[in-house]
Amino acid sequence: QELGVATTIAEVFGYQPVDGILGLGWPSLAVDNVVPPMQNLLPQLTAGLFTVSLNLVPNPSTVSGSSNGGTITYGALDTKNCQGDITYVPLSSETYWQFPIEGFSVGSFSETRKQQVISDTGTSWIGAPTSYMSKIASTLGATFDWENELYSIPCTGTYPDMIFTIGGKKYNIPSKQYILDLGLGSGN
Repeated sequence: QELGVATTIAEVFGYQPVDGILGLGWPSLAVDNVVPPMQNLLPQLTAGLFTVSLNLVPNPSTVSGSSNGGTITYGALDTKNCQGDITYVPLSSETYWQFPIEGFSVGSFSETRKQQVISDTGTSWIGAPTSYMSKIASTLGATFDWENELYSIPCTGTYPDMIFTIGGKKYNIPSKQYILDLGLGSGN
């Protein structure tokens, strides 16, 4: 398996407790037409699927070598970490892990138009167009922190779930999963 090596990285990665990123993307995104690891692995698996389970790490700056940020199970469902109904939706593009959602809401903000989204295990962020982010931030009472270039919100507050509608099913994400204590020192 060919692997790429970064000779420079963005500054933010220097503060993250990670050793690297394993690309799970499709061949159309591969640099220099390298066959991605998943494409080499798929024919060897019992079943052509993988399960990603991410664990909550409340403060990433305190992660030690013994912390478990999550698990990837190749060729099977991870029944230890993933329970309940398993739902599949077709990909809308074999570039990113891209699929349609029918809606999204958080608090009083709601968007019910179909949108294309991607799931990217290489990032811990939830991104959205600027027009949505400003409305979501307003709904949550967040303010933009110009020094750190992000929205900031009191860590001790109580906030509504984010709700994604995918394949006709609603998925709730509690605020403890989408609000991250970055240790900014201001209580936000």
